[in-house]
Amino acid sequence: MDKMAKSEAVLVIGAGVAGIKTSLELAEAGHKVYLCERKPSIGGALIQMDKWFPDNHCSLCQMLPTLNRDKSDQFCLRRGVNHPNIELLYNTEVTELQGKAGDFKITLDTRSTGVDSQLCIGCGLCAEVCPIEMESQFDEGLGRRKAIDMSNPYATPHLYAIDWEKCTRCGECVNKCPTGAIQLEQKESIRQLQAGAIILSTGFEEFDPRLATQYGYRRYPNVITSIELERILSPGGPSYGELIRPSDGRTPASIAFLQCIGSRDSRRDYCSSACCMFAVKEATLIKQKWPQADVHIFFMDMRAFGKGYHRYYERARDEFGVQFTRCRVPVVKEDPRNHDLMLTVASEDDRPVRRQFEMVVLSVGQTPAPEFNELCQVLGVETNRWGFCQTRSLSLVETSREELVEHRNGSAHLLSVRLIKNRWKNQPRSQRRRLPFFCAAVGMRLPRRSTLSRWRNTWENCPASFTLRRYPISAAVRLSRR
Repeated sequence: MDKMAKSEAVLVIGAGVAGIKTSLELAEAGHKVYLCERKPSIGGALIQMDKWFPDNHCSLCQMLPTLNRDKSDQFCLRRGVNHPNIELLYNTEVTELQGKAGDFKITLDTRSTGVDSQLCIGCGLCAEVCPIEMESQFDEGLGRRKAIDMSNPYATPHLYAIDWEKCTRCGECVNKCPTGAIQLEQKESIRQLQAGAIILSTGFEEFDPRLATQYGYRRYPNVITSIELERILSPGGPSYGELIRPSDGRTPASIAFLQCIGSRDSRRDYCSSACCMFAVKEATLIKQKWPQADVHIFFMDMRAFGKGYHRYYERARDEFGVQFTRCRVPVVKEDPRNHDLMLTVASEDDRPVRRQFEMVVLSVGQTPAPEFNELCQVLGVETNRWGFCQTRSLSLVETSREELVEHRNGSAHLLSVRLIKNRWKNQPRSQRRRLPFFCAAVGMRLPRRSTLSRWRNTWENCPASFTLRRYPISAAVRLSRR
């Protein structure tokens, strides 16, 4: 009996790029999908990034469905996620899990946003009259927002939400709302549902560089993180796309990128795999708009391993003039007179040399979210020594609990994988893990290669062609619909 026979619904925990992409593909395959997100809107870390490497295109469009995609939603994330087979559960967390593979019983706790989603029209009048201002988490503290506001300008769903920790319950927003959508009451609702499989796509959080005190983050105003630079360079960011120094608001003439901050060290010896390309992309964007700027990247190893990544790196170096030096900077010091930063680096003959830069960007690594350990305890899933999900030795997607699948740690360039019905498109290396992930999600056993060879060029009931171990194979993947 197929394990999905009892319930073909799939619960996807986490609505970042991994969760969105997974939900859309499973929904297109005919499965009921519950997309659970603990924040008021979806998008994860990718929503903060304006461009995506290696083509510098808009990042939002990459999350849209790739199976039977309607032309009308080709470039609209909100319309694409509005799929009849997807139920979006925002501001919701999993509190209990019972049952076994094929018949999971999940308890969900949904926190109130203070705004009725059926009545809110997104006019923004409530935010205009709100007297409480606070730092914007979306802009990494570089911008401001109100106690009632959208989590970001591209929020999906397009609804306002109250930050209960900052709200004073003054009632100004209630009086201003033209539809009466605001209720200053914190209500929680408990819901239970059934699912045959669960997919973890809970994402990551940036390493807090304040823990690495030698770099002076938050002590020196011109030391920023890579995601803060993303928001500065974004046209929708706090500076509207203008490159400025936080200390004086002028454009820096020299910028240094320091790689592997919070990873590949004695405490966290793993590689976050995305930091190198983030730095190359941001350096390229700076040189495109400000070609006179001196942009320097100090790295340990350049991990440009994806499709087109190394060519992108070579273009940044040879065409745009980004300078690369293999050197790990041990410490950053500030000149108090002008707030410039002093770095001690290795010269070509390996002698220490002091270099001065007007801005330093820390390419921080990825760490598990603080809530992830608690979620794993609820789900009964083991974690590894770094706090990420422990997967099986011969499978990078299966967790220690049967039929509960982990879709890595949320890195955008690792997670989007495509199923194409009639032909195999040449996808990046990171998108070749579709078959084991998809089979695990729908309760199938991964076929042996001998079986795949018998299926070659057989397309009856086949929703996809895929690759396994870098060899393109056309196969019939039969999904039981009992």
